[in-house]
Amino acid sequence: LAIGFTVACEAVGACLLAIRFVPSYGVNGIWPSIFCAVSAYCNAGFDVLGFVPGNSSMTVFAGDPLVSLTVSFLIIIGGLGFIVVQDIYLCKILPRFQHKDPMRLNFHSQICLGVTVALLFFGTVGFFILEYDNTMAHLNILEKINCAFFQATNTRTAGFASVNIGSQHEFTKILSVLLMFIGACPGSTGGGIKTTTFMVLAVTVISTIRGKNEAVILRHRFSVP
Repeated sequence: LAIGFTVACEAVGACLLAIRFVPSYGVNGIWPSIFCAVSAYCNAGFDVLGFVPGNSSMTVFAGDPLVSLTVSFLIIIGGLGFIVVQDIYLCKILPRFQHKDPMRLNFHSQICLGVTVALLFFGTVGFFILEYDNTMAHLNILEKINCAFFQATNTRTAGFASVNIGSQHEFTKILSVLLMFIGACPGSTGGGIKTTTFMVLAVTVISTIRGKNEAVILRHRFSVP
């Protein structure tokens, strides 16, 4: 399941990127399409776009939703981890085909999905506000939202960039460091301390400040040292 799902995601991603790269660069766009799709899913952040004018990762495609969203969702899916992907398939997708009621995701998957969505949302809002008139000044409003989402996504676990990182505000760099520190989910292709660890640490700190001996997450209790 893991191997088949990985190949399928990377193949779909490569085809979508080829829609943009092949018309722009001819047959030379086939290899970058495949390479970037694999790199994005694996949360590697490497690209072979040095031949593109600008020579700076994905900056040329900052306002292009086809390229940036394809890369973003490959990063997200790879960063969720195979445990979460399998759980979604077994609990939500497979029962539909079997004409059964979907089941609840396990505790691990709920935490991973919840923290991932929260980080993407707050990261996108943060990048949008902080870089609105700076590195994203040349983009229109929709392109800025698209660019902010891309940065919030790839900063956590990959290494692509759709803006000049060196020109970002200091607060933006701090936000980037925090997102990179947290990273992706356990059992995924991404790094960081992992979303589950971050959630446990955050809830434990809050519980300790409030003087409680236990931390509770989705009705699961953790003892506070």
